[in-house]
Amino acid sequence: MEKPVAVDPEGVRSVIASSELATQKRLGVVAGTQRRHQAEYVATMQRIHEGAIGEIVAAQCY
Repeated sequence: MEKPVAVDPEGVRSVIASSELATQKRLGVVAGTQRRHQAEYVATMQRIHEGAIGEIVAAQCY
């Protein structure tokens, strides 16, 4: 999901119901932070933190 996940009471109830259903199915609902949980990105960040690409001297984010 992306933020905002709901803008009115009906939408909030829908998101809560979806979250409860996901829990029953042993799934998760993630809002706006998907990449923090994606295995490939986690592994890449680990390699960067371990120095695999050398010293970081600049960065750009979108």
